[in-house]
Amino acid sequence: MPESYQPTLLIASITLLTVMLLRLAPSLPTARGGYAFGLVLCSQAYLVSWLLNSSPMPRALRITLLALIVAQPVFFWLTANVLFEDRFRLRWWHILAIAGKFIVAGCIAYDRPLTNVFAGYSAEELPRLLPNFFYTLAFVFHALAVVLRTNRNDLVEPRRRLRAYVLVGTAVIIVHALLSAAVLRPLNFGSISDMISLGVIFGGALVTVTWGDVLWRDMFTAREKSASAMSDADQTIVAKALAAMETDELFRTEGLTVTALATKLGVQEYKLRRAINNGLGYRNFNEYLNFYRMRAAKKFLEAPENSAYPLIHLALDLGYPSPAPFNRAFKEATGISPGEYRRRAHDN
Repeated sequence: MPESYQPTLLIASITLLTVMLLRLAPSLPTARGGYAFGLVLCSQAYLVSWLLNSSPMPRALRITLLALIVAQPVFFWLTANVLFEDRFRLRWWHILAIAGKFIVAGCIAYDRPLTNVFAGYSAEELPRLLPNFFYTLAFVFHALAVVLRTNRNDLVEPRRRLRAYVLVGTAVIIVHALLSAAVLRPLNFGSISDMISLGVIFGGALVTVTWGDVLWRDMFTAREKSASAMSDADQTIVAKALAAMETDELFRTEGLTVTALATKLGVQEYKLRRAINNGLGYRNFNEYLNFYRMRAAKKFLEAPENSAYPLIHLALDLGYPSPAPFNRAFKEATGISPGEYRRRAHDN
C-alpha cells in the first residue's frame, strides 16, 4: 500500500468504527447489536489488513486481527439472520459451519508467516485460495437469500426499504476483500484495492450519517404496540385488519399475503404493514397469521367432539398448504405436537 494512503485509511477506519460503536452502544447487549458490531469490527479489520505486512505489532494482536478478517463473512451472515429473520436462533449446525470456515482458512495459511498471510501469493497459488473463496461466498449468498426471502412478509417498512442498500453494500465489502486477496494484490493492483477500501469507508460513513437513526431505531430495537400514537386513519386500518382475522377468519386462506389482505381491505399495502407493525406489534406477517391460526387450532383440538378429526384436514382448514408447516408452527408455539396437545387436553 502506498505510504501516503496509510494514515488516511487508518484514521478513516478508526473514525467510522467509533461512530458505529456509539450508534450501537444501546443495543450491544442484544444479539442484533452484538452481531452487527462484530460485523463492523471485522470489516474495519480487513480495511486495515495492510498493517499485518507493513507494521510491527504483538503476536497476540496480529492473530486477533487475522481472526477478525476471517470472521467477517460469518458476522455478515449472523447479522443478516438476526436482523431479517425474526425467529432466528443459533443452532449447533450453524456452529459447525462457522467452525468449518476457520478450519478452511487455517488450512490455507498454516504454513505462511503471520507477517505474510494476506500477501505474497503468486498467480500459480490462486487455486489454493479457492476453497476459502467459495466457503465465504456460501455465507454471503445464503445471507442475501435470507434478505430476499423475508422481504415479502416483513412489516417493518424502514427495514424493507433499507435492507438492500445495507446488506448489498456489506456484500460488496466482502467480495472486495476476496478479490483483493485473490486477484488484485497478487497481480500487483494493490493501489486499486486501496482506493476501493477508502470508497467503502466513505460509503459506510454516508449510510451511518444519512440513515443511522432509522437503522438503529427500527432494525435493532423491538417495536412495542403504540396505538395511542397512531393516526386515526391507521387505527381504522388496524380495526379492519382485526375484523378480517377475528370475524371473517381470513387467516384460513391458503397463501394469504400482505398484498392480498391489503387488496381485500381496500387499503394501500405500505399503510397496512405500518398499521400492523405499530398498532399490533408484529414485525412479520407470518407471525400475525400464526397467532390466529394457533388460537383456532388449540380451541379446535380442545373440543371433545373433534377427538377423531384428522390433523391433516385441520392443517388445510387453517390455511396451511400441508401438515408439515402446521406441525412446525404448532410445536414452536406450544412446545408439543398437535396430536400430543389434543391427547393432553382430552386426558384432563
